[in-house]
Amino acid sequence: YSKLFANVHDDLVKATEVEDLWRVSHDGDAYTLQSVRTGNYLGAARDNTVYASEQSAEAESWTINEINDGKFCVKNVLRQQWLRVREAGDNYHVELNDGRYCGSWAWWTFERVNQVPILFNGDYTIENIKSQRFLANLNGDDVAGAEFPHVWRVTQESENVFSLLDLDTDNYLRCGSNQGEVNAVGHNLAWERWIITVESNGDYCI
Repeated sequence: YSKLFANVHDDLVKATEVEDLWRVSHDGDAYTLQSVRTGNYLGAARDNTVYASEQSAEAESWTINEINDGKFCVKNVLRQQWLRVREAGDNYHVELNDGRYCGSWAWWTFERVNQVPILFNGDYTIENIKSQRFLANLNGDDVAGAEFPHVWRVTQESENVFSLLDLDTDNYLRCGSNQGEVNAVGHNLAWERWIITVESNGDYCI
């Protein structure tokens, strides 16, 4: 299907256009697959659903076997089923299959990367490249470029959508009107959600 495999937010795992990177770590006779975006581990439930979990146990352990020409089959250690994509209309579901063999719907390719260009949950300072000023909620709901850094907690709220919380004031960055006024408020609703994209040179646009 030529889809990317991603933990887009919370425990949701999808075959999608959203880029994610996975840290593949050897764990005894198996591997763990940890999303760089969320820090969650790939796991599988008894009903063959696939999820992402903060914990890493047997349900989050996988074997990875190359079959031919750079194609791999990925099997859950606890469930003994293959990881696959199933097409359903315009949607692509990631799940375990209920068969005994790894067919083409369960083939995966792995591409090694040396840098991590995507954004994941954490605490950041945010600096405007041109002005060399730091994004800050200074007084009340005012947002400005400050000389000294303020720390913002960046949290993924949905697919490629984030909230930004100033840790000094506990206010969220907000676009307060259709005219583009930017301020900060104490609640986190639709006006406080931001799309953050990564440029080819590693800079971010908000």
